Amino acid sequence: SLINMPFPYEFTFPLWDAGAQLNGEITSTDENCDYRGFVWDTSSHSDPGDNAPSETVYNGYWTESGDYGTGTFSRDVTSLTPNETYYYRACAHNSGGWAYGSEVSFTTPEEPSLAGSIIDTNTSGIVLTSSASRNTISG
Repeated sequence: SLINMPFPYEFTFPLWDAGAQLNGEITSTDENCDYRGFVWDTSSHSDPGDNAPSETVYNGYWTESGDYGTGTFSRDVTSLTPNETYYYRACAHNSGGWAYGSEVSFTTPEEPSLAGSIIDTNTSGIVLTSSASRNTISG
């Protein structure tokens, strides 16, 4: 059967989500770590010292608990602002306290531009056309 929907139609385009993969590495430790993670922000900050990520001035953080020796780890973060510079540090914790790596920065790509049009082709349906372009930043 056909569904006839009178104009106006309202369409919601999926929102584009700027994201990044944060990478860290525990290069040496006297004993295994019980937490590891990242802190990030749109402002640069000095080393947080022996403070838990939730107690730092960084606006975002992520940690996971477990039993971690030396090695690499990563985390995908989403819902970042397009065309914004972010600063982040890897962190880890053991009985000696919290430690943070050097601060690293990256810039998220610009939000893609979307152009769409709605065409009423007949009474039985519609055609939605759209185009997208993505600007990438390399560095």
